[in-house]
Amino acid sequence: MEAPNNQQLENKFVMSDAISKPDGWITPEGMFYPCTPDEHDECAKYLLKTRTEEIKDLLINNEKYSINVDHPEIPPREILKAAGFGLLSGDLLSEYNLPVKLTFKQLDLIDRSGLVYTPLSGQLNLGDYQAFQEKMKGSEDAAKLIERKNIAFKNFLDDPTGTIHIEENDEFAKKIFNILSAGYTKEITHKVGKGIMTWRHLQVGSNSDIYLELDYHDHGYDDSYPETESWILLTNKKSIIKFLQDSKVGGSKSAIELLQ
Repeated sequence: MEAPNNQQLENKFVMSDAISKPDGWITPEGMFYPCTPDEHDECAKYLLKTRTEEIKDLLINNEKYSINVDHPEIPPREILKAAGFGLLSGDLLSEYNLPVKLTFKQLDLIDRSGLVYTPLSGQLNLGDYQAFQEKMKGSEDAAKLIERKNIAFKNFLDDPTGTIHIEENDEFAKKIFNILSAGYTKEITHKVGKGIMTWRHLQVGSNSDIYLELDYHDHGYDDSYPETESWILLTNKKSIIKFLQDSKVGGSKSAIELLQ
């Protein structure tokens, strides 16, 4: 059988802003490419071919530097997942077919479509992210940072499913962490090598399991770059407990007890 040409594929895999079939790919922008159950990989190849530069940028943004879109040994669906695409299969969203974190726009499409899924480890639901956004709208300190055109901070407030990554500026990372966690009710710390993990329990919405995480790394070498790095993200109690249980560092048990 003759392989379909570009026009035929374009007519077959038509992007939509709604879930129109039980199977298809959900882009990080919350758009949907429907396909049949037998076309998951064919659609993935089509997306890699037609959105190559965008997918390359997404892989860089997700720090997936080792993944090359042109690498023949990497399945197209795995490249899409690494870039942040999710696969809907038989009206089901399983963790196996989803990226590490869904974007706010993906969550919105899932919610509008009435799809049921089990949140990924550390992933909050749409209502929790929206409650966090509402809370931050009342923060004068947050408004000042936005006025100063801090792009990373603004992007995080626009899509709080993401992560703020800061290099070589520990005090600024702490400042952002303090602004985002204002009014926190509990703080838990866990030392890892020369770095330290800090979690603050937030009063957001009706969910009592929401935490803001500050992951601080000290690489320990004066000539290394970056010498220090910080990551700030929203997470939940379940994810923190799993991390501590998997951690081989002393103090994990006492930290878990503080979470209970």
